[in-house]
Order: sequence, then C-alpha cells, then structure tokens
Amino acid sequence: MKKILLVSLSKNFGGIERLFHNLFVNNVKDYHLDIITFHAKCAYQEDFENEGYNVYSLPPRSKMKFAFSKVVKQFLREHNDYDYIWVNTASTSMYEFQYWGKRLTNAKIITHSHGTESEKNGNISDLINNILAKLNYKKVIKNTDLFLACSKKAGIALFGKKYQDKIIVLNNLIDVPKFAFNNSIRFDIREKLNISDNKFVVSMIGRLSNQKNIPFAMEIIKEVAKSNDNVAFFVTGDGELKSFAENFVKEHSLCDKVVFTGNVLNVQDYYSVSDILIMPSFFEGFPLTIVEAQSNGLQCVISDKITIETKLSDLVEFLPITNGTKIWVDKINHILENSDLKDFDKRKSYNIIVAEKKFDIKDATSLLKEILN
Repeated sequence: MKKILLVSLSKNFGGIERLFHNLFVNNVKDYHLDIITFHAKCAYQEDFENEGYNVYSLPPRSKMKFAFSKVVKQFLREHNDYDYIWVNTASTSMYEFQYWGKRLTNAKIITHSHGTESEKNGNISDLINNILAKLNYKKVIKNTDLFLACSKKAGIALFGKKYQDKIIVLNNLIDVPKFAFNNSIRFDIREKLNISDNKFVVSMIGRLSNQKNIPFAMEIIKEVAKSNDNVAFFVTGDGELKSFAENFVKEHSLCDKVVFTGNVLNVQDYYSVSDILIMPSFFEGFPLTIVEAQSNGLQCVISDKITIETKLSDLVEFLPITNGTKIWVDKINHILENSDLKDFDKRKSYNIIVAEKKFDIKDATSLLKEILN
C-alpha cells in the first residue's frame, strides 16, 4: 500500500478539510495517509485516526521563522518512507516540504493549489509572506513533480502561466447524494429553532475570515433584514472574525434574526434549511461550498472574484463586491420575491445535474489512480 504525507490540514472544518475527509475516510482505501497539521489537532482528526492514519502536529512557521526548516528536515529524516508528499497551499512562501522532501525521501512531490490568492490579515506578516513567496517560488517549482489545482485559475495563480500545461485540475469532489435536498430535515431544524417554513433563510457557510469579506456580508444581512421582515439568517462556521460578526449583530439589533451555528459536522442539513446562500469573498480557489449548495438545489449569490468554473447550474449568480452592497440586497430581494424557492421537487433535481458534472466522490478512486501513477 502506497503512503502519502498530507501537508497540511487546519483545525477548521473548511473546504480543504472536507475534500480530504471525503477522499480518504469516506471513499478511497487504497493508500495509507499521514497528516501534518500546524494546530494542536486538525478537523476530523478522530475520523482520520479511526482509519489508522497518523496525525502529526508541528509548530507553525510563523512561530519559529528561523527554525522551521530544521523542524521539517528532522521530521522527514525520521519519516522518509513516503511515496508521495502532498502539500496543500495557496502560496509559495513555504517551500520546506518540497525542498527537503526531494533531498531526504524518494517521494514524488505534489503541490496542490487551493486559492487564487493567499489569506491577508492587513499586517506585517502579509509583507513577509509576499517577499517569501517570491524568494521561494523557484524552490517550490523545481522540487514539484505533480502540479495540482482545484481550478485552472488557482493553478495559474500559484505556478504561473509558464506551467499551465502541467496543471492537473482535481475537482473538489463531494458525496453528491448526501447533499440532496431533504424536506424532513429542513422541517425538523426549523421547528427546533422556531423558524416557520414560510419564512426565508439566507445563509453564509464557511470560515469567518478576512478572505470571506465578513464586514461586507454583515452589511448585506443588515440591509436585507431592514427591507424584508420575512427573512432569517444563518451563519455557519467559525473563524477569527466570528466575534466581529456577533458584535455587529448585537449593535444593529439583529439577534432575533441571525443564528450563529458555529462549526457543524452535518453541514449538509443546513443547506436544506436555507433558501439562498451568499458568498461575497475577496477570492477563492474553487469553494466546495458552492458545489455542495448546488447539489442541494440552493440558490447561490456569490462574488465575481470566484472562478466561473463553480457555475455548474443556473443556480449561481455572480455579483461585484466593489460597488457597495445595494446590488446584492436588490438581487437577494428579487430572488425572494420572484423565484420558486419553495418548489422542493425542483431543488431535488439539481442533485442529478451536479453528479453528471463529475463532482461525485464515487469517481475519486479512478481519478487518484490516474494522478498517483
């Protein structure tokens, strides 16, 4: 059985974490997986460990800028029997696993691009990461055997146009039937939260981070709530801007309209509860959330900074994030007033549409065998 070292999974139950959980816990059993996380533990850690996979926690580069290379070097000296080292990233600032992987193991090196930009926090670390990305770009490229990306755009953003012919797009696969619209679950959750079924629910699902443009999203929620009494809002996920979002809701007297669910393992249920999904992100690679939402037949209003490849059906509307929130509020209200959001048979039909686009996890084994030859 071939061995893969996966670098890295975070503690957040986000798209990258769900992708590899879908691949190696729910579907593919032909490889042994070890995981590196730069947190105390990673999302789904118990599930990975129940499969017999090892999860190693290493200190993040930000905490040991001058010793990080030494830590990676030591780890790969002690764990040098991998067939593949699979590095997930949106930046070339971290080169150590590619560089030392080539020198200390016989593994093929996979660099997997998951974003069209890297996360920005508006501080000095952004400048440092930008400098490191330029300095270390050649080290990443030179020591990479397989150039993977969640979309062509994400691949070009990381590797450059010079290498676009080498890019292998691995779709963000999901268990499509699992995300089919479920009316009984919709009813049960709404009943528990005292939300009637004639009320509309607008949802955000994902990490509450700078990338997701949370202040803009909260302004949308405020303005839609102001113009429409028959709407509730779900915010599903966690992250560094959760406190900001919660304080915004309190300051604008929206507590009776906005439900913060935190991270949930049954995220598929919250698509069924919802009527519209919004995602005004500054950038994305290929958000798994949009695939899941379309599998559920959920209307999606998303940023035009997100790749057009996410549009698997007529459920997706792209809007700019540079001209204020009014266009978003108007679009959401238009959908609420004019769309057949309560046609649940129609919602169920989209599950078949997404499956036919080859985003179903059942295709994972054959896809991986093509890539990992």
